[in-house]
Amino acid sequence: MKTEPSLLDYLKSVIDPRRPRLRIPELEGDESPVLPGAGPIPAVEAPEVTSLPPGTSDGSFDEFMGPVVLPGNEPRGAAPPATVKAPETQPPGPAPWRTLAMLVLALAAQLSLEPPDRSLSLGIVLY
Repeated sequence: MKTEPSLLDYLKSVIDPRRPRLRIPELEGDESPVLPGAGPIPAVEAPEVTSLPPGTSDGSFDEFMGPVVLPGNEPRGAAPPATVKAPETQPPGPAPWRTLAMLVLALAAQLSLEPPDRSLSLGIVLY
């Protein structure tokens, strides 16, 4: 029985330059990737697109949202758009000193347990 390479095998061959690149096997004969028992996919015709004459509405977007006015294209005499104020920025909160101190102590403990100068008692105290 011939085993096919998995997707993981293929990805490993692409990523790792030391491995030979796997080839994806071609489909033989009338094999198709469609699920067994599923028929062919029927062709769907695209609906006919018609455009409306300018100034008319089909009752969808224009009546729901109103006309679209781009900046610089406002009608004369129109009220200026409302300005939105940006929220005031707050100063950053206090620095996480306890978290940073714990990180430094954990790194110091790890370094004290590394060879060649292992200090078991100092490592235990720092942890």
